Amino acid sequence: MSCACGHTACHAKNEAAERFIDGNQGEGNREADRRYREGATKFARAGRAREAARDAAVDLDALEIEGRKQRENP
Repeated sequence: MSCACGHTACHAKNEAAERFIDGNQGEGNREADRRYREGATKFARAGRAREAARDAAVDLDALEIEGRKQRENP
């Protein structure tokens, strides 16, 4: 796509529109879905899921304790 006026800004808008249409960007973004799934699979296969879950639980426990302290002593 090119604009009739030839302005750079118009050209940039047109290129962005083409990428949006051709690249399936936005809701239903297949490229983002593919990257996410690859990363999640790589993470799961690395065997770090249990460790990450344990770390998250510890962090959550610490946050709950801190929240209780703040509610008791406003």
